[in-house]
Amino acid sequence: MRKVQLNLSKQLIIITLLSLIVMILSITLILPKALEPFFEQTVYSYLNEPLQIFHKDIILNDDRDIIYIIYNDNGTQISQNYKEVLDIDNYSELLKFINQRQGSFTYKNHKYYYSKKLNNNSDVIAITTDNYIIKLRQDYLGIVIPIVVITYLIIIILLALWSKLVVNRLERLKHKIDNINNENYKPSRVKYEI
Repeated sequence: MRKVQLNLSKQLIIITLLSLIVMILSITLILPKALEPFFEQTVYSYLNEPLQIFHKDIILNDDRDIIYIIYNDNGTQISQNYKEVLDIDNYSELLKFINQRQGSFTYKNHKYYYSKKLNNNSDVIAITTDNYIIKLRQDYLGIVIPIVVITYLIIIILLALWSKLVVNRLERLKHKIDNINNENYKPSRVKYEI
């Protein structure tokens, strides 16, 4: 069986490509998990913003991907878009999961985020699905991965050019050493710098 030997250029390119694969895998698998607390804080800020400028008529008619529940001793009101956003029929089942100022819970295999504020003796709750986090994650990875790939492609090109220069010099030097005892060999007058 013949042993395959790779020249220096191919070795450098293989090492660089393997490191690129490892980098992309770590960016797509590890980075999203590491950024999860940041994404969650962003969702809570997203939910808290409308609660700071609370006005019942504006909030209950809002058509974004947030639903609002306002409840007090007189009853409960909910924004009109709750069936589209939450994809459930009975929103009151969700209220038992809301026991802190902000948090998340899983209901029927869907993850929800909420933020709650007391306003004029009424509890106002903003709830959204994890679609916002999924979109944030896709946006971040859509920016990071192309930057990493382009950077690595530039590195591969630079390494290929550099290794070609070094390998050519080493091959000429090897050729000279191999012919050191050959009286008929006439070396070129090229200056070698390594």
